[in-house]
Amino acid sequence: MVAGSLQFSSLLRSAPETAWRRENGDWVEVPADSLGIDDELLVKPGDLFPVDGEVIEGATSADESALTGEALPVSKRVGDPVSAGTVNLEDQGLSRCAPGCRLHRNLRVDHGPGRFQE
Repeated sequence: MVAGSLQFSSLLRSAPETAWRRENGDWVEVPADSLGIDDELLVKPGDLFPVDGEVIEGATSADESALTGEALPVSKRVGDPVSAGTVNLEDQGLSRCAPGCRLHRNLRVDHGPGRFQE
């Protein structure tokens, strides 16, 4: 149990401070804790998915080993879920924040109309 707690703490420390959100057709770097439901996000190869969501364009694969322990990458296509804290391995991933999605940074959940609160 202690090893699991240490891995979880390490996962939280590695959380992204910022995310790339589409605003009026442009990609803007914003604080990760400002993300809301249906925000469209760009996740570059090697970066963590900052929130739970779903792939909305293209295809990639994700390293989910920090959450599942599984060492093999998981293919992700349009409509597939992505989990906060997993690593985008291949192409730039375009995802959308899911209703009730979890912010990886602080494990916050949506308690209000489209924004995250502690």
